[in-house]
Amino acid sequence: MKFELWFAWKLLIGNWRRAIFSFIAVTGGVIALIVSFSLGAGGEKIISRDLMAMSDNRIVIGGTNFNIQDIKILEKYPMVQYAIFPEARILENGNLFKGYSNKALATMGLAPLGDREIIVDKKQFPQTKINDTLNFTINGGEYTFVVKDLYEEINPLELMKQGNRIIISQSFYDRIFSNNNYRSVVVAFDKNENVEDYITYFLSKFNHDRNSLDNVVVIETPEIYKRIIKIQKIVRNTLGVLSFISLCIGGLGITNLIASGIKSRSAHIGIMRAMGMPAKQVTKVFLTEGVIVSLIGGVIGTILGIIAAFILGTVIKINPDFHITQIFISILIAVIVGLAMGIIPAVKIGKLNTVDALKNG
Repeated sequence: MKFELWFAWKLLIGNWRRAIFSFIAVTGGVIALIVSFSLGAGGEKIISRDLMAMSDNRIVIGGTNFNIQDIKILEKYPMVQYAIFPEARILENGNLFKGYSNKALATMGLAPLGDREIIVDKKQFPQTKINDTLNFTINGGEYTFVVKDLYEEINPLELMKQGNRIIISQSFYDRIFSNNNYRSVVVAFDKNENVEDYITYFLSKFNHDRNSLDNVVVIETPEIYKRIIKIQKIVRNTLGVLSFISLCIGGLGITNLIASGIKSRSAHIGIMRAMGMPAKQVTKVFLTEGVIVSLIGGVIGTILGIIAAFILGTVIKINPDFHITQIFISILIAVIVGLAMGIIPAVKIGKLNTVDALKNG
C-alpha cells in the first residue's frame, strides 16, 4: 500500500493543474457542509431553547386594546403560564426597556421585579453585579434602579435590535412610559395543555371576565411556532443537499482527473504493467490518487468550514454548534464521493493492455 500511495502522490504532483479543480470543488463542498451543519444546529438550539424558555404552547390574541388588568386576569387562569405585551418595549437614550410580568420572568428562571428594579443583559453590562445600582435618563427624568438579576439574550431576533437590553416590571413600564394601551397579548399555556381543544372556551371566558364591549380574537396559534422549527430544519436540510451536490461536482472532477490519465500517462501505465504490476495494483494507484484529493480537500475544507462558521455566526448572531461526528461524517462523505467517482476510470486504467499503453505513451 505504501508503494501505491507514493506512486499516486507522484502522479498527482505531476498532474496538479487538472487536480486543482477537483480539490477546490471538494473543499468548497465540505466547507458548505460544515457551515450548514454547525449553524443549522446552532440555530435550532437557539429556537428550541427560546421556545422552551418562553413556551411554544402559546397564542397571540388581539382585536381590542389591552392594559395591565388584562395581564392580571389572564395569569389567574390555572392553565396560563404567563401573558406579555410584545409591544411593551421602547428605545430610550440607547437603552431598550422591556416590560414583563413576574410570571413571565419566573418562566424564564429570573427574579421577580418591583418598582425601580431591573434585569440587564450581562453581555451588555459585563461589570454589573446583582444589587448594583444603575442610573438612567427616561423621558427627561433621572431614575435609579437596583439590579435584581442578570440574563443573557439568546433570541437572534432580539439580538439584532438596537439598544442595551433592560427588563423592568410591566406595571412600572406602563407608569414611566405612560403606556396603557396595547394591541395584542401573547398568552403561554402549560406544556401539558392542548390549547387547540379549548381556545373557544378560553376566549369566551376571557371576554366575559374583562367585561368589555370589544371581543378578543386569536391572531396566532401554537402551529405558527411549530412551523418555525419545521422551516428551520427544511433550510438546514436544503443546505446539506446543496453541499452534497457541490461534493459530487468535485467527484466528477476526480473522475475527469483519473480518466485523463489514460491518455496523458499511458507511458507510466505501460511501464508499470511491463514491470509485472498486476491490473489490481494499477487500479489502486489511480484510485488512491482520487482519495488523496478528497482527503486533503476534506481536511482543509473542515478547517476553513469551522472558521467560516464562526465568522458567519458572528454576523448573523448564531453560535455554531460543532459535533465531532458531523466533522467526521463530512470528511468521510468527501472520501466516499472520491472513491465512488474514481472507481470506474481507475478500473478502466487497470485493465489497459500493456502494449497499447506503451504505444499511446
